[in-house]
Amino acid sequence: MLRLGLVGTGRFASRSLAPAIRGAPGVRFRSVVSRDAERAREFAYREGAEHAHASLGDFLADPDLDAVFVASPDPTHEELVLAAAEAGKHVLCEKPLATSAAAARRMRDACKRARVRLGVAYHNRHHPAHRQLFEWTRAGELVAIVHVRMFFMIQAKDASNWRCRAPNPWWAMAAVGTHLVDLACAIVGEDVEDVFARFSSPVFGAENEEIARLSLGFPKGATAEVGAFMTLPTLPSRLEVLGTKGRVSSEGTVGPGGGTMLRDGAPVAFENVSSYQGEVEDFARAVQEGRDPACSGDAGARNIEVLEAAKLSSRSGRRERPERG
Repeated sequence: MLRLGLVGTGRFASRSLAPAIRGAPGVRFRSVVSRDAERAREFAYREGAEHAHASLGDFLADPDLDAVFVASPDPTHEELVLAAAEAGKHVLCEKPLATSAAAARRMRDACKRARVRLGVAYHNRHHPAHRQLFEWTRAGELVAIVHVRMFFMIQAKDASNWRCRAPNPWWAMAAVGTHLVDLACAIVGEDVEDVFARFSSPVFGAENEEIARLSLGFPKGATAEVGAFMTLPTLPSRLEVLGTKGRVSSEGTVGPGGGTMLRDGAPVAFENVSSYQGEVEDFARAVQEGRDPACSGDAGARNIEVLEAAKLSSRSGRRERPERG
């Protein structure tokens, strides 16, 4: 049994993460922490956590706490993950792992030194349709993956989102683009070798990008195109995977859940279960089995390296290679 605590009491935590923790077999919702003591108590009562804390120190000092799910704003991730690692707690951290590759590497390395597991919560890896796709690619049923295309659209009402400006380095890429990069890497089975990107803010003139379009290159010659849009009418996400012996396409599977998938034009049946619960279950099994979660701290750091290269490319107008470390 993994006794898991949650850092974060926002709408996303209430809507998606708390139900995932409650529903995951082999997981106990041990505690929640918020700087607002009353908010922590209300969240714990409403969402079924056993204990509420207003102090990070008290939260981490609990000897019956095994692991921490960090679901706070991106700029706070490093401090929280480092503190959890120092306290000997395993960590599942919301995406993106950090606001810089250097910070992500520090988090990764701290968890390795403390001998605790670090996972990054890319829930799209756990959508049942995507799991089926991974089985096909691992089995070689599509033979060689040649190209992947994805886009995700959200229509923000304005540029008031906290990711729109410093200290956050990205908006569209941190909100959804990071998911697309991670999923492309998982489908192809390789890390990104180079990236060409175009960032723009044509609607609100936001400090950080409202729109991001990326062209990704992989070491063995596969390519991917991804688009993250924060200012277009919300439409179902699209995914297309082209292999030398088959084609898979989906609508609405990249996102919270649901959607449809076709393989060579034929519908694919899959169970509509929570991908958020899937990521919690995978993390719990990883801790118990002594292995890395589906998206490890290493993979999370490499994702941030791609995001930094994309931002550099958007400024240089050239294809850039991620700086690995």
